[in-house]
Amino acid sequence: MPTTAIRVLVADDHAVFRQSLKMFLESAGFLVVGEAADGQEAVLLARELQPDVTLLDLAMPGLNGLEAARLIVLASPSAKVILLTMNDETPNVVKALRCGAKGYVIKSQAGDDLMAAIHQVLAGLFYFSPPLCCRLQQELARMSGTLGTL
Repeated sequence: MPTTAIRVLVADDHAVFRQSLKMFLESAGFLVVGEAADGQEAVLLARELQPDVTLLDLAMPGLNGLEAARLIVLASPSAKVILLTMNDETPNVVKALRCGAKGYVIKSQAGDDLMAAIHQVLAGLFYFSPPLCCRLQQELARMSGTLGTL
């Protein structure tokens, strides 16, 4: 029985990175259904194409990845959005979650990490690059220590 390729929308303002990512994804069996050079274009394409997963760069001109994620998820609450960025600051990860993103992958950790992110997000889970997981766990532990006991 043939399987359907996972449909991916890629949004990044750097054309060379976007095209390289497309080739990488397609070589792994994914179907890149659209490419966007900015957040506004990503929102429009996500609405039109209804991809299985949307990969958004955090820092894009005009509408950034966080705002694009928020608008995509507002239009389609079941949308699966993953931020793919060089920015590994914990506050941005929290903002991404608040905007409805299901994953946050550091570009330097991409490759197998990105494949895992896509599959986990499609399975209904969240995904964070491993270095972020450690920091998020530490932040949650710190926060829980200030909240007291039940």
